[in-house]
Amino acid sequence: MDNQKISWQALEYEHRDKTPDWFWILGMVSLVLIVSAVIYKNILFAALIVVGAFTMALYAVRKPRLINFEVNDKGVVIKNTLYQYKHLHSFCPREDNRGRKIILQSKKSIMPHFSIPVPANVNFEGVKTLLLKYIPEDDHPESLSEVIMNSLGF
Repeated sequence: MDNQKISWQALEYEHRDKTPDWFWILGMVSLVLIVSAVIYKNILFAALIVVGAFTMALYAVRKPRLINFEVNDKGVVIKNTLYQYKHLHSFCPREDNRGRKIILQSKKSIMPHFSIPVPANVNFEGVKTLLLKYIPEDDHPESLSEVIMNSLGF
């Protein structure tokens, strides 16, 4: 085996500061949903909206952590978790105005797609070449949750 590896650190997500208007909109939308849930006598849904809105507000002010990433001959390591190649179906490199990332498609149904950021100081072609030794390249759409989170400013 080659024992090749490429490792780097990157922020877990691109942080965008939220304006006070963002929090007001979150509060108003949450309030409308809570009132609607109470009118329809769905108290559990109202409680879920309260918890969800509170969680979103906390997440909105939280600064991203610096995460260790590694691509090696065994799989892809994110933080301290190894995603072995035998559990990965394929990968898709993406480059756009938000940066570069690799979208990985897992064979597991719980987390079918996840992406890892690749900063400018990392050899993007080298990462793709190393991944190609073990899994095929394919075109994947971004996961719905990622699209929603990006549109909400996360």
